[in-house]
Amino acid sequence: MLNPSAQRARGRPRDPEKDRMILDAATALFMERGFEASSMEAIAERAGVSKMTLYARFKDKDALFAASVQAKCESFVGESLFTALAGESVAQGLARIARSFVALVTDPGAVSVLGLINRESARAPQLAGLFFDVAVLRMLARMQEFLALHIRAGHLAMPPECLAGASWRFLGAVKGEAHLRAMLTLPPPPSASLEAHVQNCVQDFLQLYAVPKAELR
Repeated sequence: MLNPSAQRARGRPRDPEKDRMILDAATALFMERGFEASSMEAIAERAGVSKMTLYARFKDKDALFAASVQAKCESFVGESLFTALAGESVAQGLARIARSFVALVTDPGAVSVLGLINRESARAPQLAGLFFDVAVLRMLARMQEFLALHIRAGHLAMPPECLAGASWRFLGAVKGEAHLRAMLTLPPPPSASLEAHVQNCVQDFLQLYAVPKAELR
């Protein structure tokens, strides 16, 4: 039987600040040196933690990469955003999702991750799949949950098999010019133009799927 001090050590809460330090260090090294050239030892050194601490949290570099991508996405379109939409109308919720999603796909750090994946695709082909799982599919699932909520509330009408397609179309439309400009390192569209684009995407979506006479404002 473990003594009380050992039991406390085993049950000690994980330090989120240490996780953040590790992810920041990993992301910085991936961008500076590339994924393949960044060792776990170098990441531990940059983060100021031991290799034992690093491996206790992340089993390998793939796990670190996935966690860094997830952390970036969560900072823009995380669970807290979708929880906050619970009391809003479908139009308000779609607009907030659109603004947050555009902010994510035009964020310089997020754009750099896509560049890293393209550069390292031959040496580390698993990165694309990891990104797709933790960024794209997670966002798609949350979008579908949001739409399903408003279908149950009687605000939207579409068959269940259309949820994924409707989510893809909305998010793809929202990316628009702003994402392309970010990928080409061009200046972003004016904020007024970007907001008009968001509102147009919302209205186009509602024209397709809104229940007539539903309260959409």
